[in-house]
Amino acid sequence: MNLTKFKVPSRSAMEDRVNIPMLSPDNYQRWKFDISAILEYKELLDIVQGSAVKPEGVAALKIWKKGDARAKMIISSGLDEETHATIRNCKTSADVWTGVKGR
Repeated sequence: MNLTKFKVPSRSAMEDRVNIPMLSPDNYQRWKFDISAILEYKELLDIVQGSAVKPEGVAALKIWKKGDARAKMIISSGLDEETHATIRNCKTSADVWTGVKGR
């Protein structure tokens, strides 16, 4: 095994791994509350809600894309396989959020 290619997750990536309930037909309000609180704490809720729009500058766009990807990861970590399958084609975290609300 070649350990030189092994990449250890960054501290910020490891901090995104939170213990949240899996979304089920009976717990949407609780799930939404928990996910919203995590996204707000991570300063990502504005991206998910669409109020932090995709910028045009290269540097700003790179930061926004990273935040959007982190938000998608957080949201999808609380989805079961069936629900996850319905959001896999979503391009942004806002699309994922809307897709989950619509289920």
